[in-house]
Amino acid sequence: MLQQRESGDKKVKALRKKMRNWALEGMSETYKIYDCVIDKAYYESDHYLK
Repeated sequence: MLQQRESGDKKVKALRKKMRNWALEGMSETYKIYDCVIDKAYYESDHYLK
């Protein structure tokens, strides 16, 4: 799947984005419990090819 995503497979990229959002929503709930604030999120996918 990683190779498919890196080659631009739209279905795999959409699935990965959906899964990432699930993870971020879960982390957001945890941050609220501990009264943490994240000013800016940095995603690995925005930087790993650079």
